[in-house]
Amino acid sequence: MTAYEELRRFSSDEEMRDLERRRRRFLEDQRIYADAARDEGIAQVARNMKRLGSDFDFIAQATGLSRAEIERLD
Repeated sequence: MTAYEELRRFSSDEEMRDLERRRRRFLEDQRIYADAARDEGIAQVARNMKRLGSDFDFIAQATGLSRAEIERLD
């Protein structure tokens, strides 16, 4: 079967299209969760640095957070 024929078969199969939609949704959810986890990790590092008395400019340089974001951290 050629790639074109396989694509046509796949495109005409509602179950396969649904499976592809669900796969894409899953991958997008995984990306969102990974981004949120990364952001929380950066915030936690900044909190720790703040508690240890690091200079806000240094924290900003190390984490990429703005001074205002660092000030808002508890």
